[in-house]
Amino acid sequence: MTERVPFQQRQVTLQDQFGQRNAQVAERKELCNPVQKRAEPFHNRASHLQCYGTSSPDLNRLVAVQNQFGSQRLLVHRSERLCLPSRKSRPGKPAPKINAQERIDHFQCYGVGQVTGLRAPTAIGSVKLFDQFGKTKVKVGPALRLCAPVSKNGGGVLHRVSHLVCYRIKGRRAVQYGIRNQFEGVAPLRTIRRHSLCVPSNKVLLP
Repeated sequence: MTERVPFQQRQVTLQDQFGQRNAQVAERKELCNPVQKRAEPFHNRASHLQCYGTSSPDLNRLVAVQNQFGSQRLLVHRSERLCLPSRKSRPGKPAPKINAQERIDHFQCYGVGQVTGLRAPTAIGSVKLFDQFGKTKVKVGPALRLCAPVSKNGGGVLHRVSHLVCYRIKGRRAVQYGIRNQFEGVAPLRTIRRHSLCVPSNKVLLP
């Protein structure tokens, strides 16, 4: 993602299932938009996640995750992103506020290493995706991040057990957009390429 409006760095207090810390939020990163995978229905097309760069000490925590793709064990490392619920707009138009029906959690996303391969009845292969930017077919790569619901500045968590596991995908797609969330309301920004596909997942901490 590129930007024409500088981001104002700030500090926040974050608390998730891995602990509590004061975090420096440094810069804008990925935009995560709702996507329809394999013709499954959308549940909330309005709410997006705008992610920002942050960092933490290495957790080195072992977890088991399970989702529609299968199950595997991951080693959770440093926090890489704080993702805020956001509304997206076209360039030159203000993004609307998020209403109560569209609310989703904040997420803190950690880099992961694969301890075991993905256990699934069949290989994932290529996956068809459809979102506000169009249709595409992608090959799903290895797990990149585990995103845990997080309380920012004491704001609480809506769905404590709902996590995201993000897998690498590739593809270019330049789209301009504006964003609105608790940090900012800015325009225009521009996406550069597809980076990852984040799948709702269950997570269990392992000893």
